[in-house]
Amino acid sequence: MVMEKIVIADDEQAIVELISAKLRAMGYEITAANTGREAVEKTHLVNPDLVLLDILMPDIDGYEVCRQLKSDPKTKNIPIIFLSGKLMERDVIKGLELGAQDYILKPFSPRELAVRVRRVLDMKDKTKKSVPAPALSHLEQKIDALSALHNVSTAMVGIRDIDELLQYILEQSLDVANAKIGSVMLLDEQNNLRISNSNGLSRQISNQIRIKLSEGISGSVAETGKPLLITNIEENNRFKRRSRQKYETKSLICVPIRMRDRVIGVLNVNNKKSGDVFNQEDLEILTLLANQAGVAIDNAELYKTMNESLVDYKVLEEATSRIIHSHSWKELLETLLNQAVVTTDAGLGLLFLADEETGELYLEAMTGKPTKNLGGLKYKMGEQTIGTAAKDKKSVIINHWNGEQDPLREKVRNVIGQPLAINGDVFGYFTVCDKTKDTDFSEKDLSSLGALSGELLGVLNINRVSSKPTDIKQQTRSKEVTDQETPSASYSTVAHELKTPLTSIHGFSELLIEQLGDITNKSQKHYLDLINSESARLSDLIQDLLDLTKLEANQAKLDRRPTQLEKIVDQVTSLLSTSLADFNVSVQIPDDLLPAIIDSNMVTQILINLLTNAITYAHPGDEIEIKVSEKRDQFLISVRNSGIGLAPEEQEKIFEKFYRVDNEINRQTPGTGLGLSIVKRLVDLQGGRIWVESDTGRDTKFTFSLPKHLVQGNSNMTGACL
Repeated sequence: MVMEKIVIADDEQAIVELISAKLRAMGYEITAANTGREAVEKTHLVNPDLVLLDILMPDIDGYEVCRQLKSDPKTKNIPIIFLSGKLMERDVIKGLELGAQDYILKPFSPRELAVRVRRVLDMKDKTKKSVPAPALSHLEQKIDALSALHNVSTAMVGIRDIDELLQYILEQSLDVANAKIGSVMLLDEQNNLRISNSNGLSRQISNQIRIKLSEGISGSVAETGKPLLITNIEENNRFKRRSRQKYETKSLICVPIRMRDRVIGVLNVNNKKSGDVFNQEDLEILTLLANQAGVAIDNAELYKTMNESLVDYKVLEEATSRIIHSHSWKELLETLLNQAVVTTDAGLGLLFLADEETGELYLEAMTGKPTKNLGGLKYKMGEQTIGTAAKDKKSVIINHWNGEQDPLREKVRNVIGQPLAINGDVFGYFTVCDKTKDTDFSEKDLSSLGALSGELLGVLNINRVSSKPTDIKQQTRSKEVTDQETPSASYSTVAHELKTPLTSIHGFSELLIEQLGDITNKSQKHYLDLINSESARLSDLIQDLLDLTKLEANQAKLDRRPTQLEKIVDQVTSLLSTSLADFNVSVQIPDDLLPAIIDSNMVTQILINLLTNAITYAHPGDEIEIKVSEKRDQFLISVRNSGIGLAPEEQEKIFEKFYRVDNEINRQTPGTGLGLSIVKRLVDLQGGRIWVESDTGRDTKFTFSLPKHLVQGNSNMTGACL
């Protein structure tokens, strides 16, 4: 019988030895790797049946290793199980989305690991045995195609940049068609096809290619809107010889990209890596991906337009507020120029004021990139572009400045300008110059500049600016941000370093218990059991301390989103289903409950802690009730259990750190005394409160509230939570 091969990738040698000892005893052939790159190399070298992969490694992390293995046709079908000390739901989801088959949390039991390994390998064996090789290959191709479509659909939600999105769609197309070369070509303003994204082509070639409608294969597909599959280029006279000389092509698929029934480009793939020719199935899936590309471009452009409008509105709103509250002329002009540069994406902002005595425009304020010899810049009213536009009270937009000699023209590439006038009298001229990324200014930029000019004029009209200059107070939070981020990173590092030896202690003790079998020496068995249970308890304590320290240091930030509370209750009860099986569990949730604006991860953690607490202090067969309700401007969530109850003096201390009620259950049940303290801080952070109702020897009910609407002071708190 051929031994099944497993690659173990972990930078902690003790963990590698622990897993190796267990799996070798079960008859597996083990290959170890201590870095991410080594894991990739050894996976290609030994072609294992399974990879056990740690996430935190010194060079490239486990996620990147998984991404590389799953993107390579030779290794993409090798199952992967992640090993990690990270408990966050998003980390688990990220691993599974990358293609991993399972996720094991450290510290783990060798027996649990063995069961998970066998289950994954059995699933792989069943797939191979139940499907004939040709059918399996065809099935895998179908799965890859569906996976590509799913990936693109997911990317369309998360990726808003058109170029990035098209590159992703192109890569998915190359993967599913197993092609060497590919490109996305879009029609420009002159109706010529230009390469916007490519794989397998040099940038020089990509920049050179321009194809007219009806010219060559791509031009023909763009003109007719009909896809083409060509198995042998030599037999097709529509392929231009000049293109063939630049990249050898034997087999080709070209499909149109449509946006709202209009062809806007084409998707090309050339040459299968296997040397085979493309087939009808390749054409069908690439047509679907090209359709997705069209929808993606449409969505991205709509999003871009909407987002630009929103940004402009916010910038204008902020500018209005700052301008209105400016206390000096200098502060007012600086505010106006800074906002103008940001809004129009310009490199330089200039504001000229008119001198009535000399009839000149002189430079009063400047912001943006440093430009030499502009300090004394002046224009005669009615002369040159700026002076003439100011006198005529006209705006200008110049993207290709040529002809006249102008001191500003020698310094900048393009410019837009807006006159400043009160009651018909021009008192200045407002300009921004040098659009970033070598692009042109647009009418939209000019409109934004006009809106900001209007805000300035409005303030001047109602005399909101004081004649006395005031000190401009500047505050920076850079040090605070650094001080906040550093402890958070340190806590995570310390927790990881503590969990690694604990995993070894816990795992080796369990391995000893298993391998020694029936230990006759009761003292030895007692000590091994004690090491095993206490190492597990210490791991829980470390995690609780880490969570609590983050909360007390204000490191836990809210990520509030509309969430159905019913969904959270379902997730938590499913997670604890094994522990809840011995109890009579009831759940009460109104059918018409509106979504709550909450941090779902935090509320999930609160409910897990409260339910775990209820399970601990209830007896098998007792009732555990979970109830969600509404009361005016808040949601109420309660967890009630029948059991030993709490005395009044205990209720006052129950949320204190390390406090544990002195009773028989607690003396027999290990715990940290931090669970409810963490719960209270999580509830407080969301603007709610928590309380307990109980009598000695009777039911105990914990209830916490969550506000229905965002609290004004916390509405901008976003980011990752615990």
